Amino acid sequence: MHNVNYTSYPLKVNKSKVQSTWDAYAERDGDGYGLPGNIVWKENKHFKDYDSAVKWIEENDNGGYWQVAVLYDVAEKPLKSAKLAKLQEKHKEAYQSYREAESKLYYTPATVKGKLLACKKCESKLAVSYLRSNYCPVCGNDLRSPTVKKQLASKKEKIDMITEQINREEAALFAKAKKETKWLVKTEYHS
Repeated sequence: MHNVNYTSYPLKVNKSKVQSTWDAYAERDGDGYGLPGNIVWKENKHFKDYDSAVKWIEENDNGGYWQVAVLYDVAEKPLKSAKLAKLQEKHKEAYQSYREAESKLYYTPATVKGKLLACKKCESKLAVSYLRSNYCPVCGNDLRSPTVKKQLASKKEKIDMITEQINREEAALFAKAKKETKWLVKTEYHS
């Protein structure tokens, strides 16, 4: 089995102890050997957050069991503000409204006068009493009206807009926050 681990360590860590700990772990948990190489401590690679550090490692990994450590920043306190809380609540409400509208069955015997509904794409005649979704069971076409589709798209755009606002607010809070620099160590071995 292929094992990949991402572990955070304080900036002032004993690097040789980290190496020996992971060597022992890989030997015990792996195929009887330590790590396939030494951890390369990239002191010139410093990232704004954990996700950026992981992304860089994944993009630069050649698949050869690369043992590497890079620096990244983490805010010492959770990032909170009244504006952020309000935006998160708006996002929750918008998402809930979208999910309700998206999952609503638009064609039921109570909402359609006839017993059959025609798919505009494949022209199949569908028995309304057997429809269990808003999609044609023959071709997969969305049966909902253009107006309903437009309303759903509008709800989705609202969610995306609020998500963008949340990201900007979190970035602003992170920029103001006191940060601590840590090492992100990626180890990889076979078991």
